[in-house]
Amino acid sequence: MFIALVGIGLLVGTLASGPKGTSPSTRAPEPAPDFSVPLFDGSTFTLSDHLANDGRPVVLNLFASWCLPCREEIPELSRFATDHPDVLVLGVAVQDRWDDALALVEELQPTYPTGFDTDDQVLLAYPIMGVPTTFVIAPDGTVAERYSGKLTYEDLLELVGEDA
Repeated sequence: MFIALVGIGLLVGTLASGPKGTSPSTRAPEPAPDFSVPLFDGSTFTLSDHLANDGRPVVLNLFASWCLPCREEIPELSRFATDHPDVLVLGVAVQDRWDDALALVEELQPTYPTGFDTDDQVLLAYPIMGVPTTFVIAPDGTVAERYSGKLTYEDLLELVGEDA
């Protein structure tokens, strides 16, 4: 009983501490783990290469084809990516099958690059409680924000900053 109450208290505290789905950013930013993923367009995305050669912040969205909230947020992410080319939005399918994730991408046609976590490299480097989960990686290579749950366009503006 005590453990259940502590768990509920932690959940309520987390939800009350910031915008819905977010965790408070009271700690110093931590380095973003490097990763490489194959993209559905046939290329490869490597975080360290992007940060060294492009330098835009990255909105890393972890999704799955079987996840209804993920499906619902892809248009919001697409709109944000189109409106804010100074930020790279990157979708990575996790805990999924390649063919199912590819079918979702082909159906919804996101305006941003999408890839697949073939060997759970991203999932191990960026632990999550579930999908969708989104990380904002600053140009200096640190994780600036983390958001668990379905994002709206307005949530993205708040998470990344309206100046983005």
